Amino acid sequence: MFDQLKQEFPGQVEIFDATEIFCGSADRICRHVRWERFMYSYTDHPSDYAAGIIGLNLNPFLEFLTP
Repeated sequence: MFDQLKQEFPGQVEIFDATEIFCGSADRICRHVRWERFMYSYTDHPSDYAAGIIGLNLNPFLEFLTP
C-alpha cells in the first residue's frame, strides 16, 4: 500500500521503514528481543529502548526531507 502511494504521488511521499531495526537483515525474523533488549512493551508498542533506536534513524531521515 505504501509503495503504491509513493508511486501515485511521486516526490510527495517518502517511507521510513523500521523493519531493519526490529528484524535485522540476517534472518529477517522479527523477535521481541534484539541485542538482548526488549523491543516491545505494552503488547505492540515499541519499548523505550526501541524508540530510541528508531529516533536515531528517523531524525536524519526527516532532516533529509526538510528543504
